Amino acid sequence: LGHEVILPGSLAQIALDEPRYRKMCREIVMNGSRRFVMSLMRPGPDAATDPGDSWVAEVGVVLYIEELRKMEDEDYMCECNAIQ
Repeated sequence: LGHEVILPGSLAQIALDEPRYRKMCREIVMNGSRRFVMSLMRPGPDAATDPGDSWVAEVGVVLYIEELRKMEDEDYMCECNAIQ
């Protein structure tokens, strides 16, 4: 997603190329909830020397997974509606 902001009422296509995110979305679909929260992360002032120096916004958006498709490689495409 890079630096995109997803607002409630919008549609999002998220390419899942990391195994942990593919697993998370598969589990969310399998358990029936189809929902997850995404919030903005920003690097802190020492992020250049300390990769853990970042903060997570206090607000986020609830995404509802409409479709999770496996691509030709091992990646997935997650199509979501921002519902809150």
